[in-house]
Amino acid sequence: MKAIGIITAMALAMVAPGLRADDIVPDRLMEASQSAIPGRQIDVIGLVPGMTPEEAIPVLTEILGEKPYASQSQTMLRDGGVSVTSVPFVSGLSGEANDEAFELFFSGLSSGNQLLMIRRQGEYGSAGAPKVADFVQSLRGKYGEPSFVEQGFNATVLVWTFKDGQQVVCHKQEAPQCLSTDAAFTMIEQSALDFDVLIYAAVAPRPSDPERVGMFRISSADLRIKLAAETADQAGLQNALEAAVDAADAAAPKPAF
Repeated sequence: MKAIGIITAMALAMVAPGLRADDIVPDRLMEASQSAIPGRQIDVIGLVPGMTPEEAIPVLTEILGEKPYASQSQTMLRDGGVSVTSVPFVSGLSGEANDEAFELFFSGLSSGNQLLMIRRQGEYGSAGAPKVADFVQSLRGKYGEPSFVEQGFNATVLVWTFKDGQQVVCHKQEAPQCLSTDAAFTMIEQSALDFDVLIYAAVAPRPSDPERVGMFRISSADLRIKLAAETADQAGLQNALEAAVDAADAAAPKPAF
């Protein structure tokens, strides 16, 4: 079997590419489906993993006070010297407001072009910064008791981990390990065995006033969607790639002796 490589949408990160005649509408193998944990909130200000760009844009627009910036990408599948490329799709939404920044990351078209991870981060000036204890208590009030808490000098870290609709434990060093959403994505095949939904928060105090918040970061992700999307986005271009390989073989010059 020939080695086949895929360049995923997030890896490509091509901003606003133009549509070409040979860009392909890939097979649709998954439909978008918003994540949910019975009796628990997993959203970041109304943004939920599994949303489509069409569902997320109005929510993020309301938060920012203006439409977010939309980045576009294409999925490419390659077999040797032959490659096929999908039509462009929205792979990210981003924007800033009130000293906060939002980044949303979406899967490709074959997997429903759905929201994989929401990242929110912000900082407070010297005036009006909440107390760290109050901020952490607000997180507990929204997301419930964390699976893991670490209160360090540089930051308080809270992690909520769920599997099959139930909250499950995670450990600082042992498996299954408590990870940030970004770290879980880098080792998705293993982390998705242990968790579905993962919520991560880090709250850092002000150096000049350790009782008050200086910076924070909150993210929510569905690892099940992420893992399934990687498979679907490759498979959705497979038929087109095989046809392109066959066409290239047929067009190859025949040697004459």
